[in-house]
Amino acid sequence: MTDSVTPLAAARSALTAAEGGPAEDRARLAYYQALAAAELILLLTAEPDGDDLSPKLFDLDDGPALLAFAEEEGLADLSDEPLPYAALPGRVILSLMAGKGLALGIDLTDPARAYLMPPDAVDWLARRLTAEMAESGVGGFSAPPPGSADQASRLSSALAAAAPMAARAWLVTATAPDGRRAPALVFEDPAPGAEAALTRAGAEALALSGLVDGAASVLCLPAAAVLEAGIAGVGLLIELPRAAAPAAAPERPAPGSNPDRPPKLR
Repeated sequence: MTDSVTPLAAARSALTAAEGGPAEDRARLAYYQALAAAELILLLTAEPDGDDLSPKLFDLDDGPALLAFAEEEGLADLSDEPLPYAALPGRVILSLMAGKGLALGIDLTDPARAYLMPPDAVDWLARRLTAEMAESGVGGFSAPPPGSADQASRLSSALAAAAPMAARAWLVTATAPDGRRAPALVFEDPAPGAEAALTRAGAEALALSGLVDGAASVLCLPAAAVLEAGIAGVGLLIELPRAAAPAAAPERPAPGSNPDRPPKLR
């Protein structure tokens, strides 16, 4: 592993320091929150085939588990040969594991960062994360439909009218709590009161761009929720065009302010 201190590694250090003390529960919850937001390297049995993943199952002393790492370098401690993996937000991995009786081992090759999350904790956190997203009717986010990157500029142009109302936009695939998947356009950090206008502009832009075929969702989320949901890790960034700032008018000194050029009377 590298010596870099990721938010997940910092949260693990804080949990280690708090273990056995009154702050342990709070530190564990902070670690879980960092885990959900982090992009993790999930070990697979074969290279991903589109959206189909085949996580590698390990039989540990406490039962079956999946292994994930905060950084790609963690795989090097398992094998000298390249290993198949998928980079996914922690919340997505947890949602895939929920209810399957699996533990999640994080950075198990590094004693300072290793953590084994038991199945009941996996299920509890997956339910908590799903509940947090229930307000928007979304259970999780994953990569956008294939070929989306080739059409991004078309969607960006169609969203010109939305530019003053949001910081940026992301195209993702949203998974509903019942398992249905559909494209979604997420506006990050909308201006107060602009949600309705952004929803209309987003729906129209999606329809006119030809980027999606069929149903699609438009969501408006604060920047903190976008970060927590791991959208930047899986989504396609849609640049919102910005109008060029008007050129500043040339500054005209006040009459008489330049002693070398006294004012003239006509």
